[in-house]
Amino acid sequence: MVEYVSIILEKFHTIREGYRKALAYGMIGTIVYALHDVLIDWTLHSLHIAFEWFEFGLEELIEHVFHTTRQQTQAIVFYLLLFLGLFICYRLALKLIAVYRHLQALAKVRCAEFKIHLHCFWSDQAVIEKIPFILSGSASVAVMAFFLFS
Repeated sequence: MVEYVSIILEKFHTIREGYRKALAYGMIGTIVYALHDVLIDWTLHSLHIAFEWFEFGLEELIEHVFHTTRQQTQAIVFYLLLFLGLFICYRLALKLIAVYRHLQALAKVRCAEFKIHLHCFWSDQAVIEKIPFILSGSASVAVMAFFLFS
C-alpha cells in the first residue's frame, strides 16, 4: 500500500513539474508575443552598438599601430569591413548551395519512395477498390472542365 501511495505521489510531482514548465513557457511566450516589437528593437539596437564598438576599436588599433590619420584609418577600416562582409556572404552562399543540393537530393529520394509507395498501394488494390478513385478523379476533371469552358 505504501509503495502504491509513493508511486502516486511521484507521478503527481511529475505532473506538477510538467504544469510548472508549461506555465513558465506560456508566460515567456506571452511576454515575447506582447513585447516582440520592443525586443526586436532592443536586439537590433544592441547589435548596432556592438558593431560600432568593434569598428571604433578597429579604428583605434589601426591608427596606433600604423600611425595613420583619421581619414586614412576610416578608409582602411571601410575596406576591411567590406572585405569581411563579402567573405561572409561568399561563405554563406557556399553553405546555402550545399543545403540546397542536400534538400534537392532528399526531395528526389522522398519522391521516388512516394512513387514506389503509390505503385505498391495501387497494385495491391482490387479492381472494385480502384473504382472510387477513378470515379472521383473523373468527376473532378468533369467539374473543372464544366467551370472552365462554360
